[in-house]
Amino acid sequence: MAFGAGVVAVAVRYERRVLAALGATPDPDAERDFSFPSVAVRDVVMPDGGSLFVAESGAGRPVLLLHGHGANLDIFALLAHGLRAEGLRVVALDNRAWTRAWAMASELSFLERLSRRPRHGTVLSRANFGADARASHVRAMRAAGFDSPVARRRGFTLRLLGLDLVDRLGEIDIPVLVMAGELDRVVPAAQSRVLADGLRDGRLEVFTGAGHVLPMERAALVTAAIVGLAHELDGATSQPLPVQA
Repeated sequence: MAFGAGVVAVAVRYERRVLAALGATPDPDAERDFSFPSVAVRDVVMPDGGSLFVAESGAGRPVLLLHGHGANLDIFALLAHGLRAEGLRVVALDNRAWTRAWAMASELSFLERLSRRPRHGTVLSRANFGADARASHVRAMRAAGFDSPVARRRGFTLRLLGLDLVDRLGEIDIPVLVMAGELDRVVPAAQSRVLADGLRDGRLEVFTGAGHVLPMERAALVTAAIVGLAHELDGATSQPLPVQA
């Protein structure tokens, strides 16, 4: 009993410390709209009868934005504004569910239920960010997670288990810029180094102090990196730039 009470006390102190630090961090994006700035949207029907929700913004050379597990295209809101201002056409899509996943995830896990509570959920979402997380970014990340059905996230995770395509990285024959956060706890920068080293023409850029949510944490720097890559590829390929986060 005493041990359990001690664990709870430590957890409460940790939450208070995280929330206090988050509240004290300057947040110039506090009033920003974190919705993807869609100009055109459509559903693309797939051969198996499913569909993909696709949104576009801007004009010019296309940049394809693919979000990661547990998010949606709103994760790219700040990045999309920056890329559009640089004369690029931004295309983003919401990753689809797998039908069988609904049967696999009929109930919320303990962690899922915990994240639904504002205080606990904020602390859990904060763990995705680096040293200088902003409260608005944490709220937006948490909202994106809630907008992604639990079944989709859990089903996607199950299908990723054991999947390893490192041996096929050498088949990619275009320049690839791998971007990573120095303090990323989800995909450590060391793993991004493995990815870059396995590519024919890959290089790694690590953002100091950043975590896992680079499109929010370092939106301006990521925009500049993508624009630079677009200029580099101009004339070499007509394919869109794929960017994953």
